[in-house]
Amino acid sequence: MSLLQQAQAEGLCLQHPGSFGVVAQLSNEEAVKYLLNALQASQNVPFHWRYIDKPPEGQLAILYLPPPTHFPSDGIRYQESEQVYSMHVPVGRDLELEVAEVKSGFIPGSQDQSAWRTRRRFRLLKGGHPHLVLVHYTRQPNPSPILPQLANQPVRAYPLRTVAEPSTIVIGDKAGQKVFNQGAPPPGMQAQGPPPSSAVNAPVGGGGMMGGPPPGMHGNMPFNHPAAQAAMINQQSNAMEQLERRREREREREKELAAAAARGRSGSASGRPPHLDDAGSDGE
Repeated sequence: MSLLQQAQAEGLCLQHPGSFGVVAQLSNEEAVKYLLNALQASQNVPFHWRYIDKPPEGQLAILYLPPPTHFPSDGIRYQESEQVYSMHVPVGRDLELEVAEVKSGFIPGSQDQSAWRTRRRFRLLKGGHPHLVLVHYTRQPNPSPILPQLANQPVRAYPLRTVAEPSTIVIGDKAGQKVFNQGAPPPGMQAQGPPPSSAVNAPVGGGGMMGGPPPGMHGNMPFNHPAAQAAMINQQSNAMEQLERRREREREREKELAAAAARGRSGSASGRPPHLDDAGSDGE
């Protein structure tokens, strides 16, 4: 089993990247509108790999769950069985909506004093895409007491497994297309540190990528972004200019040393001791 498959077994799933805010109550008609809008947007918007973990009251999420994928673990323990039913919702056209509801949920080991959490998930069996699932977490009006034997039994193992997987288009002509370099990791995923830089990628003359991205380039900016490319080109140009100036200084220094050596040789020749013949003639 691959690392991704292990993470999927623990609840990692493809989620729409949008933030839907906090919604206290959600009607079936509103759920249908969310799903239809998601169907249209998902043909061009890549879904991110995320976990749902201990969601707060009112949270909404849209997942892509193709069969045989089951609904992922969400960190909540439910004391009742899930109830599934379907209905026809006339929203401009005849649509068949499936609703799955489970009640009496609580987060083990948390501050929950009662099993008050309810999860409802929706998908369109007819008139939409059955693999798109809208999930909504809310509060039930009559909470149930938490069973003592379940109070501190966690639903999943922590910490959650970290997997660096690219985002993916899930619907339409581009379905299956992976999208890389999307910046910061999505919520629910731990940050993946940048790969270690090597001297091969550092411009000659220092000041390269060893200490981080070039000035003016955000650390999360994709390298194929025009601004990132311009920053790297500018940095390399500056490094080459510094190297050329250093070489010019070295050439000037070499010239000065050569001139000094030549002057030293000239001085030695003019002050050399007299030959023996010269000394003999002086004696005459």
